[in-house]
Amino acid sequence: MQMIYSFFPEMNRKTISWRLYSLVQKGKLYKTGHGMYSLKRNSNNVSAGYEYLQRKSKEIYDILTEYGYDFYITGMDSLVGEILHMPENYPALIIVEESGIKEIQEVLYEKDLIVLTEKDRDILEKTILRNKVDVILLRGKDFSLATDNISQKEKGFIDLYYAVTRMEYGISVPELSRIYQSLQRNNS
Repeated sequence: MQMIYSFFPEMNRKTISWRLYSLVQKGKLYKTGHGMYSLKRNSNNVSAGYEYLQRKSKEIYDILTEYGYDFYITGMDSLVGEILHMPENYPALIIVEESGIKEIQEVLYEKDLIVLTEKDRDILEKTILRNKVDVILLRGKDFSLATDNISQKEKGFIDLYYAVTRMEYGISVPELSRIYQSLQRNNS
C-alpha cells in the first residue's frame, strides 16, 4: 500500500483505500494480496466472496474498510462451500494489523459487538460466554493470502485450526478434521 499511497501524496490515505475498495467492489479491480491489485481475478484457492459471508461478518467487513488498517476475514467465513453444516451463528474471525487492533476493537465495541482478542482467550473457556462472542480479533503481519479482504481457503483453515486449538473456538476437533478432508477432496 505504501507504493500506492506514494503515487497520490496529496490525497488522504483513507480516501485512497476507499477508492480502491470501491473499484474492487464494482469488479473493475481485484485485490491479489497486501497492497497488490490486478485487472484479472486469481481463482486458485479463493473463498466464495463477500456475498457468502454471514450477515454479521458483512457488517464488520463494511465497518473495517472505512479505517484503513489491513485486515481480512478468515475461518468459517472463508470456508463457505467446504463445510457440510454451517452453524447459524459463529464468531467472525478477523485478522488485523497489530497497530490497529485496539482501535478496531473499540470501534466494534461501539457497534454493540462483543469483541475478544488473543489476550482475552481465558474468557472463551467459559462455555456460557463463548456463545455470546461476536468477533475474535487476531493480529497479523502478512495479508498476501487474502483476496478482497477475505482469506483464501487454505489460510482460512489454518486460522480456524489456530482458533479451535488455542482459543476454544466453538467447533469441535472432529468437525475440523471433516473440513480438512473436504478441502483435500475438493483440491482447495
